[in-house]
Amino acid sequence: RVTAALFAPTGGIVCPFTLNIAAVGNAMDNGAALLTGFRVSAVVKEKGCFALTSEDGREIRARFAVNAAGAGSERVAKLFGDDSFRIGFRKGEYMLLDSAAGGFARHTVFAVPTAAGKGVLVSPTTDGNLLVGPTSVEEKDFDLSVRPEGFAEIRAKAESMMDGIPFYETITSFAGVRAYSDRHDFIVGESDAAENFFNAAGIESPGLTSAPAIGKFIAETIAEKAGAAPNPLFDGHRERKDFRGLSDAEKNEIIAARPEYGKIVCRCENVTLGEILDALRANPRAHTLDGVKLRTRAGMGRCQSGFCQPHVFNVLMKEYGYTAEEVTKKGGRSFVIMGGEL
Repeated sequence: RVTAALFAPTGGIVCPFTLNIAAVGNAMDNGAALLTGFRVSAVVKEKGCFALTSEDGREIRARFAVNAAGAGSERVAKLFGDDSFRIGFRKGEYMLLDSAAGGFARHTVFAVPTAAGKGVLVSPTTDGNLLVGPTSVEEKDFDLSVRPEGFAEIRAKAESMMDGIPFYETITSFAGVRAYSDRHDFIVGESDAAENFFNAAGIESPGLTSAPAIGKFIAETIAEKAGAAPNPLFDGHRERKDFRGLSDAEKNEIIAARPEYGKIVCRCENVTLGEILDALRANPRAHTLDGVKLRTRAGMGRCQSGFCQPHVFNVLMKEYGYTAEEVTKKGGRSFVIMGGEL
């Protein structure tokens, strides 16, 4: 059993969803274009540029290319002629507890890291839940399934650090895949195989913590090679709207101007129609049920979309003119309704 711990006061947590969405949105607000579903199938170097073709026939040209494809980074690197590393798949399973258990841990608690990562941790989240996991399972491909034995492992390891974890408050479970390289180190920088082609691959723990510095390093390197000057019009500010955190007077002021903020769509997380519409209209725009969920938390509460999903479904149809069969959970072929009419 754990009898003592090392306190790291500089440690902290962020919301990985909104962090990434904010970064992409700020880039788009400053002129960047976002192409979703662009699975690269071919790369040709011609006239000092890379011509990238997607599986659905779209094509873009770029003087510089950065490979940050995660689990697909080995495949993408090979398309550019870089066969210098291999990517392995290490699955991590998690259990997410309801916000009623959010106060159980005030800090992120984990054991001494091993070669496989930090191991199972117990941590609060920025939105008040309690997160427990992950496991570390070697896989042959991108497998996001969750195993029953994974739950047992999570519980045993977490309970060796903390007593009385309220696992009865578990509302969902999920898995992610960590794409590690055979170099067992970050692969960051220009490839030796292709000029102006950069890798940001094999990013293991602490990947999210390192991401801003990795992005800054690669951006500065490319800017120097390209002879690019800082954009004086760049605006790095992105306003974060937290309607739930406002006073009643502030909420009423917004509702008077935008009545859709007075209609609750997600009861578990108190998400309003106004917040969902904003998620569909601000960069990067949400086009799927999960896209709305990750931006607004509609569907992340105790009922896990049982109440609000039909409402969000209808908002997507109305906003984009989708038919019922066109609405997806997370893009691709993750259709919610197959055939018939809603």
